[in-house]
Amino acid sequence: MRSLTYTILSSSALLACSAAWAQVPPTPGKSEEVIVTGLRRSQTLQKAPVSVTVLSKATLQQVGVKRATDFVALTPGVSIVANTAEIGDSQVNIRGINSARDAESAFAFVLDGVLIPNPAAFNREFADLSQIEVLKGPQGALYGRNAEAGAVVVTTVPPSNDTDASIKTGVGQYGYFYNLSTLAGPIVKDQLFGRVSVDYRDFHGYDTNVFLHNKSVDNDTAADIDGRLVYTPTDDWKLDFKARVGRVSAASIDYNAVFELPAFTPVFGPTVNENVNAHQFEYVNNIQPENHQGSAEFSLKADHDLGWGKLQAYVLYSNITNNLLSDGTLATFGFFDNANNVTGRNVCQASQAAALAGGLRYPAPQNPAFGFLGPYTASTCDGYQYQVRNEADVSTEIRVSSNTDQRLRWSGGFYYLHIDRHVGVSVGDDTGAPISQNLDNPITSRSPTAQLFDDEFTTNVFAGFASSEYSITPELVGSAAFRYDVEVRDDQSLVPPGDRQDFINVVTGGAAKGEFFPLNPGLIADPGGIPSASKTFQAPEPRVSLTWTPVPTLSLYATFGIGFKSGGFNPAGTQATVANIAAETGSNVRVGNTYDKETSDAFELGAKGSLLQRRISYQLAAYYTQVHGMQFNEFFSSGQGLLRVDSNIDRVDLQGGEAAMQARALDWLDVIAGIDVTGSEILKNLSRPDTVGNKSPYTPAYTGNIGFAAHQKITDRFTLIGRWDTNFVGPTWFHTVQRQYEPTIFGAPGYYGGAERQAFSQTNLRAGIAGPKFELVGFIQNLFNKRYLAEVIPAPEFGGSFASQGPARLIGAELTLHL
Repeated sequence: MRSLTYTILSSSALLACSAAWAQVPPTPGKSEEVIVTGLRRSQTLQKAPVSVTVLSKATLQQVGVKRATDFVALTPGVSIVANTAEIGDSQVNIRGINSARDAESAFAFVLDGVLIPNPAAFNREFADLSQIEVLKGPQGALYGRNAEAGAVVVTTVPPSNDTDASIKTGVGQYGYFYNLSTLAGPIVKDQLFGRVSVDYRDFHGYDTNVFLHNKSVDNDTAADIDGRLVYTPTDDWKLDFKARVGRVSAASIDYNAVFELPAFTPVFGPTVNENVNAHQFEYVNNIQPENHQGSAEFSLKADHDLGWGKLQAYVLYSNITNNLLSDGTLATFGFFDNANNVTGRNVCQASQAAALAGGLRYPAPQNPAFGFLGPYTASTCDGYQYQVRNEADVSTEIRVSSNTDQRLRWSGGFYYLHIDRHVGVSVGDDTGAPISQNLDNPITSRSPTAQLFDDEFTTNVFAGFASSEYSITPELVGSAAFRYDVEVRDDQSLVPPGDRQDFINVVTGGAAKGEFFPLNPGLIADPGGIPSASKTFQAPEPRVSLTWTPVPTLSLYATFGIGFKSGGFNPAGTQATVANIAAETGSNVRVGNTYDKETSDAFELGAKGSLLQRRISYQLAAYYTQVHGMQFNEFFSSGQGLLRVDSNIDRVDLQGGEAAMQARALDWLDVIAGIDVTGSEILKNLSRPDTVGNKSPYTPAYTGNIGFAAHQKITDRFTLIGRWDTNFVGPTWFHTVQRQYEPTIFGAPGYYGGAERQAFSQTNLRAGIAGPKFELVGFIQNLFNKRYLAEVIPAPEFGGSFASQGPARLIGAELTLHL
């Protein structure tokens, strides 16, 4: 907090000096006018009736943006949790509305005019960037059922007649290496243009596992090939074909357990009732975490000038496969103790004894002598987890729009999306042998499955949309848009009904295989197989706005919109599993096999303007949103096994304000600042009734950023460049359960007042020199080396939380050559 306070005070002083200086006539060097395309037509930022952060090509290069976490840090009102559980996992929160894990995204991701529906696709390397626009507030009328919280619109540099060849290479601490090579130019002059980019990233990780000879627990290696062809056979036709394939190999489940059981402090000491912010991270798991993701993406977009308007259409195919292997969480419950199975294996206690004999010290408060063990231990007693999340999408959109140089502007069209999604979560016995990476391993195998959720989800989405904008007067513009989405979802369980396990819920006195429960608790009620399910989710998504420009340097706007995010299915057997957990612990938690849709009613008032011949530009906004059925993902680890599910919070109210500015303080210095403050309250929650009055999960109390961009010529050929950015994130709860007691599997209540992540800030610095054909910069990420918490996942019935820490300081250098 001391460095954050210093940064804010020093930045405020500089802003005050800039304001005082700005009272004198400005010198040449005003900021360029920003153009926004995210509302489906080009218009100036000042006249766009939406709160939007626009990052230009110059800004993206100054900051060194490569991934979503880089540009989210520059966007007030937006926060992100990425790569904590798995490499394809990005939970983006925009003004209190979160992209719940395992559900659909709450925002639209649009790349070069094509909507990318797969939530895992957002986690990628962003190459050849031209502009990024982050629109806040419901954009469903423009982008559909996954744009409830906003939209991220990314534009890359198209190939043209200009030949462009470049190589960017970066090196740094912890084995960091990055390379991006790009070649673009004409294939047939004035008609056919191409671009190909190849990127490679390798990172050895900040943290290591002391039990597995200091192997990394957060390593990451990735490679991608992006290709693009733009064909303009005539003046009125343009075809844009893009292809991308990639592969990622990384770690997964980067968590420590933090216990919150105050009743046990007399026996195990204060670390059994620990504040998550005070936790000292240690990794001693005996299974090296793995995560493998493959992606393939192909799109074709066509634009045809009709004279009186434009016809646009695209088709997209996306396929992302993802699987992970990690240590388990079940040592606490004694599932895999030797006495709890009939296979005759004697590995759990033996592996634990061997680890202790080798000098291993279990992180406090764990104590094998008392039989108190946490998850992810050095023994085989916690088993393993293997997860699969694969998704293939096919989508198409056809849109007809009028010319934009007329008083009434309109557009309309249709959208279709087909999704095939396979989700499997397997818990198994770690026998000490290499794990067989399959969801269903036989009871006689080297890594038998103990519990299995395995589902095939099929979805078909149909939508029609229309919008209009009318210039009532040159100064007053009204707009209205409407979209209706219908989503038909089907779920089929793939768990074999006849398969049994011999670890969880063992029948007393049973010795024969047939006397043990099936792999999925849902099969207890349906021994012949879990029946398939189907459900339709639909909603209208209107949006209206009014923009008034009383003077050329000021615009005022008001908007109202309704957002919609489809519901869906949890893994078959969820309802039975959670009901058993509630009965085992005495909890009042309720979660079904189906979670409902999420809708929101959002109001916003805003002002945008500029001062001193655009040397200073600013945005102000106030918003209020009612969310109905907010989707929330939570984690269960108990006597019923391991489960990750979505539920609905019936009513959440959000309200807040946002302010952002950019100033050309000096001809060589730009100042950027922004802040968003969000208040939230849960008003109704049938899933956990005792959480009413708490805050919206994953919603920081505030987010903001302060930045300085310097560019000073030292000769006619060389320029010194520098960029300082500090982003700050307010206190954050990650669960609906907050300052309250909850029953646990230990028979004593857990208290979760210490599960709130404290506020933190992070500062990044880049500085170097640019010439006609090169740019050389040094960088420091997380300048003050603050290890903040990336995510905290309370598991109330478990008696604690699973915490993951953010990155450490990284120092390196980057060289870009233009060939």
